[in-house]
Amino acid sequence: MVEEEPRVSDLQFVGLSTYHAFARSRGRAALDFSHAGGKQ
Repeated sequence: MVEEEPRVSDLQFVGLSTYHAFARSRGRAALDFSHAGGKQ
């Protein structure tokens, strides 16, 4: 099987995964904040 698609560079991959992890943790923090605010 020959790979014809251009490979994603390591830098792009790391940057993308870091961005997704950051967005995920940010969203989770926002959810926790809203839940805590709703309880109090």
